Amino acid sequence: MFKKYDYDHLIIGGGSAGLSLASAAAQLGVKVALIDKNMLGGDCLHFGCIPSKTLIKTAKVAHQQSHASNYGLKTNNQPHSWDQIIKRISDVQAGIQMHDHPDRFRKMGCEVVFGKAKFLNKHTVNVTLSKTWEKFQPANIGSEPQIQITAKRITIATGSRPKIPNIPGLKESGFITNEHIFRLREQPRKLAIIGGGVISAELAQALNRLGTKVTILEQHSQFLGRLDSDMAEVLTQKLIDEGVKIITNTKPVKITTDGLEKKIELLVNDQPQTLSVDSILIATGRLPNLDLGLDAAGVAYTEKGVTVNSKLRTSQSHITAIGDVNGQLMFTHAANYEAGIVLVNEILRIPFKQKVNPMKIGWTIFTDPEIAHIGHSEVSAKEAKIKYELTKFDLAKNDRAQAENTTTGYIKVLLKGSTIIGAQIVAPRAGEIIREWQLAIDNNIPLTKIARSTYIYPTFGEASKWAASTHYGPRLFNPKVKTWLKFWFHYRGKD
Repeated sequence: MFKKYDYDHLIIGGGSAGLSLASAAAQLGVKVALIDKNMLGGDCLHFGCIPSKTLIKTAKVAHQQSHASNYGLKTNNQPHSWDQIIKRISDVQAGIQMHDHPDRFRKMGCEVVFGKAKFLNKHTVNVTLSKTWEKFQPANIGSEPQIQITAKRITIATGSRPKIPNIPGLKESGFITNEHIFRLREQPRKLAIIGGGVISAELAQALNRLGTKVTILEQHSQFLGRLDSDMAEVLTQKLIDEGVKIITNTKPVKITTDGLEKKIELLVNDQPQTLSVDSILIATGRLPNLDLGLDAAGVAYTEKGVTVNSKLRTSQSHITAIGDVNGQLMFTHAANYEAGIVLVNEILRIPFKQKVNPMKIGWTIFTDPEIAHIGHSEVSAKEAKIKYELTKFDLAKNDRAQAENTTTGYIKVLLKGSTIIGAQIVAPRAGEIIREWQLAIDNNIPLTKIARSTYIYPTFGEASKWAASTHYGPRLFNPKVKTWLKFWFHYRGKD
C-alpha cells in the first residue's frame, strides 16, 4: 500500500551540498524540503572558502605594494585598516548570500525551514524551530516551537566543524577557529596556529603579509603532510622566506595566560620550549556534524562521519549522506559533485548508478604560489603499488612566469605509459591550470594530445604543454632517430 509522506525528498543542511541538491530537485518537480540551523550558505560562505579567499587577495595586493620595487615601481608601505579589510570580506559575503536567500529557493518550489533537526525514525524528522532566524521561516509554519516532517527519501548534508584538540588550559586561555578569524575586531599581533594543514598555510601567509607575526605548530615532521615532500618543501620555504615561523615535531602540552599574552608550553623534538602570543588559531582538522539522532533512524556512523557506500547511500538505502558529514571528500566542489550523484541515482533514478571516484576530484591550496592536485600523488601511487613515470617542467623556464617575476614552482605529472594518472602543480593560478589535467584524467586523454596542442603564448598554461613535451623529448631527439633520418633522407647535419 502506498504510504503518503509530507515530502518526496528532505535535505538536512543548507551548505553547498544541500543547496545544490535542493535547487536541482525542486526544478525537476520534486516536492522537497530543506532544513538548516542557520542562514543558508554553509561553512564555505560564512567561515571558509569565500572569506578566506577574499582575505588572501587583500594580503596579496598588500604584499605586491610592499614589493613594488621588484616591478620597477616605488614601494608603497602605507598602513592598512583591519576594519576595512573585515568590511570588504563582509560585503563580498553579503553579495553572494543573495544567491542563497531562502526566498530564491522557495520560488523554485523548495520549502526552507530553519531549526535543529533530529530523526524520530527512518522517515520522520523533528525540527526545533529557530527563533534567531524567525523572520526567514515559511509563512505557513504556525506558532508551535517544534514540527515534524516526513519524507520518502532523506539526504544528510550537515557539514563539519573545527576539531578542537584537548590541550590543558586551551579553553581557559581562549582561542579562535576559522569561524571567528574573519570577524575579529582587531588583527592579531602575534599568532600561533596549531595544525599544519591547508587552513594553516592559507591563513598564515595572508595574515603574515598583513603584519601579523605567525608561528605554525605542526606535530609531524613535514608541514602540509598530505603533499608529496617535494611539493610541500616549495611552499614551506616560501612561507619561511616571507617571515612565517614553522615548527615541526612539536606538541603543545599546556597553555596559560599572563596578562594579554598566552604562553604555550611546547615539546619540540621532545625538548621543552615556550612560545608567547596574543592569539591562538586552531586548525587541527574537522569533525562531521552528527548530532541528528542517527540511531533512531538506524543510520550507521563513526567518529569520521556517516558511513556511506560508493553510491553515497547509508545503512538505510533511502537515506544518503553528502558533503563533509560523510568524512570522505571534504571540499565544496566535492560536495556539489556528490549532490549530482544523489540527483542522478535517487531522483532521476537512472538505471546505471553513478559512483564516487575520488581520483577525479582535485583540490587547491590557495597560497601564493598555489598548489593544485588531481589523481594520484607519488605517495598514493606507491601505496597502491602502481608503477609510474614522472615528467616535470620547472616554472622558471616559462616566459610568462619570468615576465611576472613569479618563477617559483613546477608541474609534475604521473604517467602509466601515456595515460595520465595524476598531476601536481605549484605555481600562480595552479588551481586554474590543473583543470586540463583533470579533464584529461576524466576522459582518458593521453599525454600525446597535450604535447601536440597549441597553447596561447605567453601564458602560465603553456607550462602544461612543455611538461608533456619534456616527456617525449628524449624519445624524439636521440641518436637512433637521428641516424635513421640521415640514412633515409641523407640529411647532412652535425654528428
